Amino acid sequence: MSQQPYSGGAMPHPSSVGPGATPALVRPTSGKAVTSFILSLLWIFGLGSLVAVVLSVMAMKETKTGMKGGHGLAVAGLVIGILGLVPVLLFMLVLVLGLATSGSTSP
Repeated sequence: MSQQPYSGGAMPHPSSVGPGATPALVRPTSGKAVTSFILSLLWIFGLGSLVAVVLSVMAMKETKTGMKGGHGLAVAGLVIGILGLVPVLLFMLVLVLGLATSGSTSP
């Protein structure tokens, strides 16, 4: 039985396979990106979402250069954080409108 040639696209670099190979350098993940994602999931009555949006923007700037990983986490934290802020903003709008209309009634 003969061995088939490698046909899976680009060949891996010879120094990256086999015994004694040096591991590839791994980019550190941005702590702000991880924190923003976790806070966006926790919500904490909108406070977690608000902090998540701020940290996500900071993390996206930090990961833009490619020196740190976690850009996807930052984007996910931003989207989930914004979605978490929508109910809080709607509640505040209803509350303000409710207070405004209840104060304008005359006997």
